Amino acid sequence: MNVKVGQEVGYLTGPEKKSGRDSQIAFMTSGVFKNIIIRGNPEMEQASVVLFEEFDERYLLSDIGLALVEKAQNQGSKVKFVLMSATLNAQKFSEHFGSAPIVEAKGRPYPVETHFMSKRIDPRRMPEKAAELAVSIHQRHQQKGDVLIFMPGKQEINATIEAMVKQKITGATILPLHGELSPQERHRIFEEQPGRKIIVSTNIVERRLTIKGVRYVIDSGLVRMNEYDPAADMTKLVVTSTAQDPLRQRQGRAGRTQPGECYFLITQDELNRRPASTKPEIMRTSLREVVLQIKAMGYSREGDPIRLIDSPEKQNWKAAKSQLRLLGALNPEDETKLSEFGQKLAELSCDPREGVMLLRGCEMGCGREMAIIAVIRTSRRLFYRPQAEAEQADAARKQFETSNLSDLLNLMNVYEQAERANFDSK
Repeated sequence: MNVKVGQEVGYLTGPEKKSGRDSQIAFMTSGVFKNIIIRGNPEMEQASVVLFEEFDERYLLSDIGLALVEKAQNQGSKVKFVLMSATLNAQKFSEHFGSAPIVEAKGRPYPVETHFMSKRIDPRRMPEKAAELAVSIHQRHQQKGDVLIFMPGKQEINATIEAMVKQKITGATILPLHGELSPQERHRIFEEQPGRKIIVSTNIVERRLTIKGVRYVIDSGLVRMNEYDPAADMTKLVVTSTAQDPLRQRQGRAGRTQPGECYFLITQDELNRRPASTKPEIMRTSLREVVLQIKAMGYSREGDPIRLIDSPEKQNWKAAKSQLRLLGALNPEDETKLSEFGQKLAELSCDPREGVMLLRGCEMGCGREMAIIAVIRTSRRLFYRPQAEAEQADAARKQFETSNLSDLLNLMNVYEQAERANFDSK
């Protein structure tokens, strides 16, 4: 478009904003979009069209954002919305929104030859089997073409790499890719490397990213995702079978820039028996924050509900309401509304439990400490533990242990020491 970022085209993320009054197109995260609606613009007067990209991922905030757009339409807003996806069940969504039109734009991917296993593989052997197959491909196909292996998590990635190293593979550069790597380490997959690249990754490259040169995909057919237990009020990260739509996305990684091959480490029958799409996040997560934010806007399931595409089970709604009651967020005289404390909680836009920590901490004169602990509770690991230097990393970590009472106090000590050093890694 030949325009300057921040003028006609801008973007908004949590910590950064490059968008102004003259912006005609604004890219933003679903969290930012939800906050814009909740915090003062429920009619979306400044927007004419809201485009939801990759909607088949069915993230919680995307589902809530879409429901709020429809609510605004029902209240007279002229805003329109578009759902975009390569694998979305378009008919289901069209029917949900009263026979909304479906527009199909066919791409031109390169052909991908698909292979399946002849018999089921024990999931515990997936790293070993993937390594064998990668080494075999590398030895049989000497022409150019990188290999991309999908594994559910860091543990399986490391096991796959170790298995390849044991086979003394030569003429290739093996690269891990997962969320705990530094940005510099992650960027190596896009750089030229000695020999063929063999990338072992989580589903982080399942979509959006195109890694030039990938010709072969090996897919374990597994993924790590959150599952919520309302009875225990616990979210667990479990390894489970990947649904058919994400498997097709992974398969397509081999045909982005050239003809390719995809090797599924599952049988054709296993694929056919899997669900078509991933269970929406709203069906497998706590609804505490959802209920809090909906009530903050004046809506409620009992009175004026928003319409969800897939509604969670009643026990999940009941658990969320019970938790908010215990936190003091509900009006005791009318639980369809929030208490004064609940209204303050909703303004923080975080899990209500962390919100209570922050508000009560401020009341008790330890708001800063509670803010640090709240962030630590919801963050990835603070410590970087490279596999090749695990012992040194563990020894370095012990230097920061000052309390036998709580790991959180030890981690707060880490933050405070980093702050005193001006966060200088040296």
